[in-house]
Amino acid sequence: MFEKGLDILEKYDFTVEDMKKGRGVLILNTDKGPKILKEYRGSGKHLKWSADLLEKIDSEKLLVDSCIRNIEGEFITESDDGCKYIVKNWYDCRDCDVKNRDDIFRGVKALATLHAELNQNADGEMLYMARSLKDEMMGHNQEIRRIRKYLYGKNNRTEFELLATGCCDMFYEEGVAAIKDLMDFNPEIRMDKGLCHGNYNFHNLCFSKDLPVILNFDKQNFNFLIVDLYTFMRKIMEKYNWDITLGFQLINEYDKRHTICDDDIRLLAILFSYPEKFWKLLNGYFNSNKAWIPRKKLDKLNCLVEQNEKRLEFIKSIYS
Repeated sequence: MFEKGLDILEKYDFTVEDMKKGRGVLILNTDKGPKILKEYRGSGKHLKWSADLLEKIDSEKLLVDSCIRNIEGEFITESDDGCKYIVKNWYDCRDCDVKNRDDIFRGVKALATLHAELNQNADGEMLYMARSLKDEMMGHNQEIRRIRKYLYGKNNRTEFELLATGCCDMFYEEGVAAIKDLMDFNPEIRMDKGLCHGNYNFHNLCFSKDLPVILNFDKQNFNFLIVDLYTFMRKIMEKYNWDITLGFQLINEYDKRHTICDDDIRLLAILFSYPEKFWKLLNGYFNSNKAWIPRKKLDKLNCLVEQNEKRLEFIKSIYS
């Protein structure tokens, strides 16, 4: 990694003072602050679209790992060996501590700021629309149904498979009910869409000394803004056993900076009512080596089943 791609650094207007290996990247200390160098594979179309938008974010409010243009004004640089590379801004920052409530409240505030920054700079052309929520939920339910059929026909089931088989019908029916609620509500007609992060969770959130740092905009798209809030909250709520008070505190923190309307709340409740974590666990199981199922998967499924009543109570509290 220290050799590959280094020739492209000649095409950037900074001087590298030293470097070290990171996870799949090379971390560069430069005279213009820390940067990262990483190999890029893709057409570059989405990257260029997203990078143009991220350049407009006010760095006094929020930091993002935006791509840097080379001296030719391009975001992607080809090395002598034919590989493509990108250079991104980096920061002296720490990971979001999901056990620290101050961190997760700051994460919600950062999301509201990000939405405001992105959408005041959007050019009006709605490229990269997210898959419709209806299609996504229906696709997930089809997969649950297919995996359920596979499990029912399997002999010598493991402990994970026995538990998954026993709760498949319950979670599948929850999915059916969520899809019905979504179709009755019909957000595509009732609500506007905006620029979203596309994968906003605590793994993509860090904190510098003064500002939040948001990472990994590879899935940036146009969607209902509340979907980003849901994505962040779902993992948090699982880790806090669906604490209703915490859930409303997170919603209120977002609302202070980016107003939430009644339709947003209704859609948020519908999103929570779909058993996404169950689908993720089953999908991960089905597409992995079934000869050996890690104990961690069973622990996650047990936790999911044990927490489900709390989750349903939280959803009811949103509706009320």
